[in-house]
Amino acid sequence: MDLDKIIDDVKIPDEYTYFKELPLLKKYKLIEAIFNDDIRPMLIADGGNAEILDISETEDEVLLDIRYIGACSGCAFSSSGTLQVIQETLSEKTSYNITVRSV
Repeated sequence: MDLDKIIDDVKIPDEYTYFKELPLLKKYKLIEAIFNDDIRPMLIADGGNAEILDISETEDEVLLDIRYIGACSGCAFSSSGTLQVIQETLSEKTSYNITVRSV
């Protein structure tokens, strides 16, 4: 079965308050939507971008591995300030603890 079709079939909830109870695939879809709406435009404006490589979870947090692309891949801020903004944006939008790691 095509993974993109499965992901496209997942509906994003109107409220982010139930993030913890969502299945991992729905969490991924919601995070991808936040990336597209709030994070990617900021990165693209500076000549870069990022892709989500992996998502996993523990009992109390979601772990998100990303890879920077373009200008972001060589930027000194990508491992500190930019990473922190991405993590804070995702945590704020989902009301959940999300740890973002650049790999």
